[in-house]
Amino acid sequence: MGLFSRRSTSQPPPEPPIVIAASDLERAGELVATFLASAGNDPGLHFAGSRIAIASGAPTMEQVAMGKAPATGLARPWRWLAAVAERAENTGDDLLVARVALMARFFVTALAPRMGLGNHLEMRLDPPSHEVLRGIYATAVRALPRLPAGTVIVDHPTGTVTAGDVLLDCSNQLRPR
Repeated sequence: MGLFSRRSTSQPPPEPPIVIAASDLERAGELVATFLASAGNDPGLHFAGSRIAIASGAPTMEQVAMGKAPATGLARPWRWLAAVAERAENTGDDLLVARVALMARFFVTALAPRMGLGNHLEMRLDPPSHEVLRGIYATAVRALPRLPAGTVIVDHPTGTVTAGDVLLDCSNQLRPR
């Protein structure tokens, strides 16, 4: 009847499924290692984070602003990393599983609390949802017992993190509170 009865109710497009190929494991391995090596170097972290968002197929900020991105698109990098970790576990790449878990833990404890809106926009990384985070930790708890506890996950001027450290931390995060 009136001017408003024919208004288009455009819906954001559906999110494409996350399918992890062998090339994704290789690319994620490089990007997550770069992210972890950049601790203490905000421009390096922002660059590595933005590369992870791109690799995951996350929408650009322009796509989000124009309504051309799935509503769940901003969460895609963490869901992609969780899928990478699961695939890495299934293929025996336990080192990659450990690095993804360490990246997630570092992001939520050390990085996200001090990030401003500009950092989120630049990196296109928001904190992972509780469910995704628990999934990453659970994958690590299944995979990391296969690595020797002293396996170095990251050796950085701020300290060394081993597989045993990541396993213990992920196990603690999964305990009921």
